[in-house]
Amino acid sequence: MAKATKKSSKAAQTAKTVGKYGAAGLIGAAVGATVGVLFAPASGKTTRKKIATGTKKAAKSVSRSVVKGEKAVVKGVKSASRKVGQATKKLRRKK
Repeated sequence: MAKATKKSSKAAQTAKTVGKYGAAGLIGAAVGATVGVLFAPASGKTTRKKIATGTKKAAKSVSRSVVKGEKAVVKGVKSASRKVGQATKKLRRKK
């Protein structure tokens, strides 16, 4: 049963890591957009298009990371649940 706990703990850690990277990506996108506006040699219209495109790409990247993390958590929970069920069956047989 210790392995099941380790796996579910690992899944939770993976979710936290994905969340951290997602937040870092959003912060990076915001900082990049701000710097781009301040130092942009292009016109305002062109700069706004570039910022919108960059923001959309960053949002898609974060979304993919969140989905990947979610899948890892679900997989970990299912694995832990299955192993707990197996351990429970073994204990019942021993009675």
